[in-house]
Amino acid sequence: MDQKQWKKAFPEPPQSFHRKVEATLASLPQEKEKNIMRIKKRFAIPVIALVAIVALGTGLLGTGKISSMIGSSCASPTYTQLPTAAELSEDLDFSPTIPPAFENGYTFENGTIGKESGLDENGNVLEKHKSLDCLYKNGSDAISLNVAEKWSFPHEEDGTVVETYNGIELKYTVNTYKFVPGDYEMTAQDKADEASGKYVFSFGTDQIEIEEVQGLTWIQDDLSYLLMASDSSLTETDLVTMAKEVIDR
Repeated sequence: MDQKQWKKAFPEPPQSFHRKVEATLASLPQEKEKNIMRIKKRFAIPVIALVAIVALGTGLLGTGKISSMIGSSCASPTYTQLPTAAELSEDLDFSPTIPPAFENGYTFENGTIGKESGLDENGNVLEKHKSLDCLYKNGSDAISLNVAEKWSFPHEEDGTVVETYNGIELKYTVNTYKFVPGDYEMTAQDKADEASGKYVFSFGTDQIEIEEVQGLTWIQDDLSYLLMASDSSLTETDLVTMAKEVIDR
């Protein structure tokens, strides 16, 4: 797999985005089954009824605040054609904005309904709701659009506000993820890389892979949206443009 290097970097891994990435990766539909411990690698590792749990750093949040997320779904897509607003409302209890395509050529491939739960530091479920993960493709490149009801319990908010559009803050983040096997033992260098924010480690792949994961998040009509691209040629500006298309629908 080609590795694409991005010039932008954040000094330390944004934890809430990391949680959202893992929950989103956990629910994207794929093509075959594989066992995963913590995370499903995006667009490559299919899992049936996968559950991804994110481990957080020390001293983050106490009971009554969301400190981890669990995401799950079946491997088979719920929708192979763009669902109607009525279908989404019936299946999700809310009706998000889902474009059939973006002006830059990415078109709707499929969508999967998943479940997300927010847990406190003791593993108690504070909140749960359904989510929708849509896969868009442009040739061999892919991007996901995740939509869910926003969390009502307190949780960390990360990312840099890169633009405010129609009163909506667009938050961008990018991190280098190092995907490793489930039984992988981190070296001293790995621990130093994690502490410095060079890599965000996620366990569960067959082999070690390094990918750049970009995300753009925003809140609209009490729904949380996430555009996510992995090792993509898309730039921050491209994601902002795509987000505006969703907002304007």
